Amino acid sequence: MSGDIVTDRVDEWTRLFPPIAAGARWVGLSAQEEFEGRVARRVVGDISVNLLRVRASAHSVERSVEQVRRRSDPFALAAVQLSGSSVLTTPTGTVTLTPGDQIVHLWESPSRWSFPGSFSLFVVRFPTVLIRFALADPSVPLGVLLPTGRGTGALVHAYVRTLAADMDLLSRRGGARIARGLVELFGTGLLAAAPGGERGGDVFARATAMIDERIADHDLGVTVLAQALYVSRRRLQAAFAEQGSTVTGWIRARRLQGARADLVDIDLRDRTIAEIARQWGFPDAAHFTHVFRRAYGLSPRDHRRPTS
Repeated sequence: MSGDIVTDRVDEWTRLFPPIAAGARWVGLSAQEEFEGRVARRVVGDISVNLLRVRASAHSVERSVEQVRRRSDPFALAAVQLSGSSVLTTPTGTVTLTPGDQIVHLWESPSRWSFPGSFSLFVVRFPTVLIRFALADPSVPLGVLLPTGRGTGALVHAYVRTLAADMDLLSRRGGARIARGLVELFGTGLLAAAPGGERGGDVFARATAMIDERIADHDLGVTVLAQALYVSRRRLQAAFAEQGSTVTGWIRARRLQGARADLVDIDLRDRTIAEIARQWGFPDAAHFTHVFRRAYGLSPRDHRRPTS
C-alpha cells in the first residue's frame, strides 16, 4: 500500500515501516530517546519506492540468515544516500555510503545496514527479474558503490533527486513507466560498472534486452530470437538454461509482468483488458486470462478491480 508515515514513536516506526516488515528488524533504537521517522512510500506494481528521513541516534537494520531462510524472496534493493551516512555489510563486504552514493544489493542475502545518526535515504525494492539483463553478467558489482560522477550514475542521481522532490510523480499519469525506468537505470548502472562496461556481448543479456524491445511481437520465440541475434537455437537455449530458465518461459513471464503492471496503471484505465493483453503479446484474451490466473491466482479482471 502506498502512503506516508510520520511518527516520533520508535515502537510505531518499527512496526509500520513497510520494507522492514518484509523480513528484517531495527536494532538499537530506544523508546526513551528523541526520535522522528518519516517515510514517503509509493508502490507501483511490484516496485516499492521509499524516501526515508530519520532523526535518531546510532542504530541499524539487520536481516539475519534465519530471516532469509524463512523468506528468501527474489528481490533487490537499490539505494541512494541523500544525507548523513550509512554502512552496509553484506556477504560481498562492507561499504560506507555518503551523500550521492548509490548501491544495489540482493534482498535474499543477509545484511546489516548501520546508521551512525540522522539520515535520509532513497530506497527502491523490486523483483530481481526486472534487472536480470544485468544479473546475467556475473561480474556486475552487487553490494559495492556504483560510479556516480558521470554516465549512468549521473542519470540515476538526477532521476532520484527529481523523485525525492515530488514522490507523487509516481502516483500520477506515467507513474508506472517512471518506476520501471528507474529500476532499469539501476540495472544499466550495474552493467556499466562491470568489467567490460556495457558492450553486451553475453547471449543471455542480449536476448533478454531484445525480448523487452519486441515483447508485443506474437511470433517472438526461439527461432526469431536466434536469427535476430545471429546465434544457433542450441546456443540460445543453453544461455537461458544456464540461468535456470527457458526462452519461452522468460518471454511469458515478462509479458505477464508487463500486463499485470498495466492493468493497474491509472494512465491505462480506459483500455480494455483485451487491448492490454494484445499489447503484451497475448492476442487471445481467453488464453491470457488462463495463464494470468495460473501465474497469479486471480483473473486479470479481479487484479484490475480497485481494492477498498
